[in-house]
Amino acid sequence: MQAVVYSCGVLIVLSPWVVRNYLLDGRIVALTTGAGVTFHGANNDVVLRNVSRWGTWIPTSELPEGVMISQVEDEWVRDRMHWQLGLRWAKEHWMWEPALALARFVRFWLPDFDSSNRAYVAMQIATYTPFLLLLLAAVPVIVKRRASAREWVPVHAFLAASVVAAVIFWGGPRFRDGNAPLLALYAALGVEQTIRGAGKRRIES
Repeated sequence: MQAVVYSCGVLIVLSPWVVRNYLLDGRIVALTTGAGVTFHGANNDVVLRNVSRWGTWIPTSELPEGVMISQVEDEWVRDRMHWQLGLRWAKEHWMWEPALALARFVRFWLPDFDSSNRAYVAMQIATYTPFLLLLLAAVPVIVKRRASAREWVPVHAFLAASVVAAVIFWGGPRFRDGNAPLLALYAALGVEQTIRGAGKRRIES
């Protein structure tokens, strides 16, 4: 029953977007026409040659095929072109994909270092680092509490979906931050683990 209620909520949110896409392009696009540009932007020679950009993506204007693609007016066709070029590149450079995927996974969990705003980067490091430590502290709690694993299945599933998407497309911290309510649940376990650990050490001493 909970799955049905959730599915209905998703349909209610997505329906206007599907109708909009159909009215504009005459095609049913359930989610987005921007996935291709992100996938292609993360899988290309420019990113591969610049290690500092591993795990990120570049806009169409920086791609070798950018001029050709930008001349296409149809948004849906442009997305298909990006998908085709990105998939072709990934197949030809399959040996690099594990390294790029790992870079996306790491960037997903780290503070946002890519911004040119140094004050923002400093704020990210100062505010997110303690949060990340709490998430790490929650890992042993999650592993040990197998009895309550069923209650956590939806939470794990939603977070796993975000991680998979980040590993495939772009490990942008903004996608992690979009799951802040879920991450807060894990952080709460980290707080509990930290308090219990401190109490145990105090008793032993």
